[in-house]
Amino acid sequence: MTMLPPPPGYPQERAETEELAIVAFVCGLVGLFIGGIILGPIAIVLARSAELRIRYSDVAVKGEGLVKAARVMGWISVLSFVAFVYILYGDRL
Repeated sequence: MTMLPPPPGYPQERAETEELAIVAFVCGLVGLFIGGIILGPIAIVLARSAELRIRYSDVAVKGEGLVKAARVMGWISVLSFVAFVYILYGDRL
């Protein structure tokens, strides 16, 4: 049996955004500019945790886009830091 949407004028249920997805996104974004080696891995771990909480949540939770963006920015932060260190000290390694 399918549920029909409520008639106009009744409040709709709104999906909440997963808080860890927001925190991961902010860590990834800040990590792009400062502290990439610290905030990048934190963003990656928080994004994975938020992804699992969204997937196994009993209620409607959104934030998949924030999770993907946080994961990408976290990896970019880490890889750019590694490239930066290699450019600076590559001849000494």
